[in-house]
Amino acid sequence: MPLSPKLKTGNGISEEELIRKGGSSGQLAGNSGEVDQQQHKRVQLRLPLDYLDRIGKLLDTRPGNVSRHTWLIEAIVEKLGREENESEVNATSSQP
Repeated sequence: MPLSPKLKTGNGISEEELIRKGGSSGQLAGNSGEVDQQQHKRVQLRLPLDYLDRIGKLLDTRPGNVSRHTWLIEAIVEKLGREENESEVNATSSQP
C-alpha cells in the first residue's frame, strides 16, 4: 500500500511526466527568467546566545511586530552607514 495517494494534476499530465518536466519552485507565473532588482544571498550567522537574548529583550520593548531578521538587517545597515561615513571623512581630511 502506498504511503500517500497518487498525484492528481488538473491538466492530464501524469505524475511521472510532471517529475520529468521539472520546473522551478518559487517563481511567479509570468515572471519567467526575470531577476529581482535586489539580489539576495543566504548566509549562515552564528551568534552567542547572550546576543540573541539581548536582541530579544530589545524587540520585546519595541513597538510593533519587528522580526529578529529585520532587526539584524537594520543593525547591518546602520553599521555600514557609519563605516562608509567614517571612510569618507578620513578620505577628505587626508587631502591637502
